[in-house]
Amino acid sequence: MKKMSLALILIGLYGCNGEGAINRQASLNTSAQHQLDIQASEYAVQVVFMGKGEDQKTALDTLAERVPPFESWAKEQGYSLTGGAFEQFPRYDYRQSEGRQLIDYEARQTFHLKGLSFSQYQDVISQASRFKPDSVQMMGGKASEADRAAAQQALTDTVFNLNRQKAEAIANSANLCGLSVQSIQEQSHSGAMPRMMKMEMADVASIHGAESKQTLNLTLMVEWKAYPCD
Repeated sequence: MKKMSLALILIGLYGCNGEGAINRQASLNTSAQHQLDIQASEYAVQVVFMGKGEDQKTALDTLAERVPPFESWAKEQGYSLTGGAFEQFPRYDYRQSEGRQLIDYEARQTFHLKGLSFSQYQDVISQASRFKPDSVQMMGGKASEADRAAAQQALTDTVFNLNRQKAEAIANSANLCGLSVQSIQEQSHSGAMPRMMKMEMADVASIHGAESKQTLNLTLMVEWKAYPCD
């Protein structure tokens, strides 16, 4: 979706120069705004497995049984799989009148799959339930640096040309010539990719997803100078 707006141009004639002669230079001020959507090209997913047991060894053994099938599948698919944080800790019940009571031990392993295409991203989400992880965190997508730079340049060119078109139209109607840029001020911001989503495995199978987009929005305010054509 693209939006465009052009602000009113103001034309003013300066007074006298230092020698008392009339300086007929005109000042024109234009403002133009435009926005551009960038398609995400890289996606990331975080997958967490947990193992529980009455002691640390049992928790670790349980985790060790759950993780290898997922690791093997990810590697077979050629995905970039990296191990994140590993944690192991006791769990307590603090509701007992005699003080905290040990419930069990928990071991937790986090994996990250990064640099996924959109089709790979969908594949990971749809196939994750086969391995029964405890959580899948879909971390959205991002445009590559090259795509962002190209989009930013295209957006800047578009907005500047909008300013130029307006300035030229007003200069022509006011019989002004020699239009040139005096200064440019920029206001820009970008809308973020979809926020991180965390869901239980019961919900993952129903996720189809839509490709992520990032919106760049740019406003340029340009001051021009010109002179009467006669």
